[in-house]
Amino acid sequence: GISSWKNCGYETIAGSSIGGKEYGERIAVKKSVPEITVEELRQLYAGGHPMCVIDCRTDEEYLNGHLPRAVLIPGGEIPFEIHDLAGDGKLAVVTCGGRTRSILSVYLIQRMGYKNALALEGGTGAWRMKGFGEELESGRVNVKPQISEGSRSKGVNFLERLAREECVAFVSPEQLRLWITKRKIV
Repeated sequence: GISSWKNCGYETIAGSSIGGKEYGERIAVKKSVPEITVEELRQLYAGGHPMCVIDCRTDEEYLNGHLPRAVLIPGGEIPFEIHDLAGDGKLAVVTCGGRTRSILSVYLIQRMGYKNALALEGGTGAWRMKGFGEELESGRVNVKPQISEGSRSKGVNFLERLAREECVAFVSPEQLRLWITKRKIV
């Protein structure tokens, strides 16, 4: 819990309404998460630059409109799939609806050791606001490759390491059921 987090020496933020967007903005600044503008990405598309474009939103959001050639990999699945998509040093551009989820995803990719990843500044919303909404694709038109065992294994290893580094405690399903039964948690 929060006391374990503090015991590990990590910062906490006090106050109300400290949400994910503020956290994402703090990560962007403190960790210098690299971004790419809509105009820069359009130039890469036009030049045929080898890259993978990852949409880290939900399935429903993705189906309603995504960047050309973008594959759907919700944020929590990125550690398992990034090696297959960008393990060869290929540029990975990550987008979401605005920018928060892509910032967090690129930060995660960086922590895995991949250096060639960029968050799309403003996400799919910025793409639309710049007047390129008609270029968005809808539906499931970009099939991603089947996840290899090697990529999945690299993701598992990373997440185990991350849990140790961040002092993340785990609970067994049995212990959770016991706590619920004893009403120690709701």
